[in-house]
Amino acid sequence: MSDHETPPDDKADKNTGETGPEPRWREDGALVSDRFGDVYFSRDGGLDETRHVFLKGCGLPERWQNRDHFTIAETGFGTGLNMLATWQAFRDSPGQCRQLNLISVEAYPLTKSDMTRALDEWPELGDLRAGLLTQYPPPEPGVHRLVFDGGRVCLTLLIGEAAAMFGQLQARVDAWFLDGFSPSKNPEMWREEVMDQVARLSAPDAVAASFTVARAVRDRLSARGFACNKAPGFGRKRDMLVAHREALIRPEPLPDRRFAIIGAGIAGSAMAAALAARGQAVTVIDPHPGLERAASGNPVGIVMPRLHLGDDPVSDFNRSAWRFATAWYDRLPLVDGAPALTDCGVLQLARDGDEAARFQRLARLPNVASRSGTVVDGEQVCFLTGTGNEHGGLWLPEAGWVRPHRLCQALRQHEAITVIDKAVARIRPSDSGWDLFDATGEVMLSADVVIVANGLDSRLYSQLDWQPLRPKRGQITELAAEAGHGPNCITTFGHYLSPVIDGRRIVGASYDHWDDAIPANWPDVRDDSDEGNRAALAAAMPALAGMLGHVIDSRAALRATTPDHLPLAGPAPDPENIAAVLPGLYLLTGLGSTGLVTAPICAETICASLFDEPLSMADTTAAAIAPARFLERAAKRGQVTV
Repeated sequence: MSDHETPPDDKADKNTGETGPEPRWREDGALVSDRFGDVYFSRDGGLDETRHVFLKGCGLPERWQNRDHFTIAETGFGTGLNMLATWQAFRDSPGQCRQLNLISVEAYPLTKSDMTRALDEWPELGDLRAGLLTQYPPPEPGVHRLVFDGGRVCLTLLIGEAAAMFGQLQARVDAWFLDGFSPSKNPEMWREEVMDQVARLSAPDAVAASFTVARAVRDRLSARGFACNKAPGFGRKRDMLVAHREALIRPEPLPDRRFAIIGAGIAGSAMAAALAARGQAVTVIDPHPGLERAASGNPVGIVMPRLHLGDDPVSDFNRSAWRFATAWYDRLPLVDGAPALTDCGVLQLARDGDEAARFQRLARLPNVASRSGTVVDGEQVCFLTGTGNEHGGLWLPEAGWVRPHRLCQALRQHEAITVIDKAVARIRPSDSGWDLFDATGEVMLSADVVIVANGLDSRLYSQLDWQPLRPKRGQITELAAEAGHGPNCITTFGHYLSPVIDGRRIVGASYDHWDDAIPANWPDVRDDSDEGNRAALAAAMPALAGMLGHVIDSRAALRATTPDHLPLAGPAPDPENIAAVLPGLYLLTGLGSTGLVTAPICAETICASLFDEPLSMADTTAAAIAPARFLERAAKRGQVTV
């Protein structure tokens, strides 16, 4: 960063909602932060300065060559120039690591228009610039994951104050780009609490580079185990800073591992795709891999956020899941020649005045407002649906629907994924990992890592029979319908109504507790479930309900839910010693009715554990979905022995 001062201003910062000056453009084309009295980048060789200070200063690209994974963290995302220069160097580098992880924090994110204008300065960044701008998220506080080059390059963008955001992160950082505005103008970025997080997150042999050689910065790094040295700076700057930790033992490359996934629904398919994107060969085992018997086999699945007003773990997880899912669907390849997600929007109808007031509060949340979620009145409801509603509703334009079975099949269409159409009767640890047995008692497969993602059936294995999964039966009803009558969006009212798809509208879904003691006849279609779906529609949208025709088809499925409404995603605990895990065994289940939104981030969270990558959510949120939580709670109640 340059150290040219500019006069202060008192405009409001619209990006963060905080009082303070927002960035502005000077007549000479420089983007200035009046908050910090500094420019965002030098127009005199800014890209070359980035390459000299950060890439050369951290010994890149040589340090990442022939590594499995390499992680770079940055203090101050700004225009994204450092990230793009690093991505470009990675593309051009021989002997690349398998995956490059970039982490960057930004308290005051630029608007997309300002970033676009800033990056126009470097047309040589070409498709890299376009790729970043396409995925650049709205300025919503929290953790954002951007994925490029088919998963080989990942950016974890933390929007918020540096110490707080790094404090929520679990990662092993190999190189630090200590950027941000100069210490004299932005002392908060360089304070002790931020340096504590730099030290906590650093790998034993981490390196760091910075444009500043301020004594306070060198002293704080030295106090945390970094050996600091001055190196020739860029251009007219005499010095820059390079620092390193001396590791006693160099990390060994991760060995190649054999991965097996039990279950081919949305959980297993998302997990398989995440592993394949990391260059891993994976085998998916399911007795009906092309049929998706549970909810993943429904003709239509709703992709929408589960919104909460609180700051509890359920709220935090669902916010993180929705942020991740919107970007995940955007970058999926076409399914049957069309985008996987039909983002027709979802209209949540308010059923009474209390719900309307709740929608008003929800619309003010950053994760709703930043994604154009708006409260609509009765007249707007009529425009969207063709029928009135006195209490209005909440409009979510980024939500929509998918065809789950086709989505699952598309996710598994990767050369690294093999599908076996058998049932896994039991699993057993072995000297080399895990053995998977078929119904005859024969070993069908051995693997180093097994991810169990087959919903309620995961309790069939003795190592996992402690799970407090609760089966909930849901039935959808498909009604004959003609296009041109009623809403073209998804409409929810406790139940949901789809647009006209293939000459029918789908009403769903019932939500009934299912007793495990009852024989497994849950797939049987029940008249009372169809009647309940139609009654809910008639109560919410009576005019439309009368225009729909006969029942074309119905379908039932069992959802695997949990007592705290959060999934189980992570290492499987040892039920005989809950402080330990069963090496190589992971769980991905308990997604309930939200799997189309939550499966992608759960799969990413498991990959972070497997490959020592940055988490795509706060570490406290990851802890809230850890499978061990139920055994830990039981231990506190004295129901199990620790």
